[in-house]
Amino acid sequence: MRTLIIEEQANELAALQLLLQENFSYVKVIGTASNGQEGLETIAKHRPELVLLCMHLPDAAAMELLQLLGSGKFALICMVRPPVQLPQFLELAALLCLRTPVDTTTMAICLFLAKKHLYEQQVPQPLVRGLNQWQYALYSNIALPMENELLLYRAIDILYCEADKNYTYFYLTGERKETVSKGLSFFAEQLEKLGFIKVGRSIMVNVYHVSSFYFKYRIHELVLNGTIRVHVPRDCVNRVVQQLEALTGMKWK
Repeated sequence: MRTLIIEEQANELAALQLLLQENFSYVKVIGTASNGQEGLETIAKHRPELVLLCMHLPDAAAMELLQLLGSGKFALICMVRPPVQLPQFLELAALLCLRTPVDTTTMAICLFLAKKHLYEQQVPQPLVRGLNQWQYALYSNIALPMENELLLYRAIDILYCEADKNYTYFYLTGERKETVSKGLSFFAEQLEKLGFIKVGRSIMVNVYHVSSFYFKYRIHELVLNGTIRVHVPRDCVNRVVQQLEALTGMKWK
């Protein structure tokens, strides 16, 4: 996802770039700007798919810039710093309006909704009021019973799960992995409620990490975070597509 960041403060800009680089490899920052005029010029030059816009620009051009960007063919996310209150921005033509600093979970929600908007190609509507329903799922914990302890992980930290007889492997962000001596069926119902879909008999994938669906000839794969590929059996392709479309509202094939 080609992304432009318009942010006046160097430390905030650096933090956002680091967050995206370390956690979302499918996001490519193609440009940055520190004021409204520079932002408009950069947009015209690079044609981004996503714009992260600071509402505290030094040339007081954020609101004017927002009006011009509202009809653009890209997703727009506004960022405000405390103590500014979000309600005064609810009527803006932005996909989301967030307080900074932005954590990994909130950014994951934003990118998921940005992809949804880009695929549907609709004029974005303010979704701040609906953000809590996404946060509920992504912040929910899943308990993994180990031999001498109970590990708690947030749903957003799990990329996918794979069954191996009476064991389940949990593949996590940051190239981590946990092995639990229980079958996948033990976790399946809870995982489905949190946005996981079944890929074949032995794998469940977190839909919030799915960046694309690759299919060519007889090869079908879900791509997670732009790099991790999960094979989709041929007889499961239609069901997986239906699940993706039901959860995301996007067309995947």
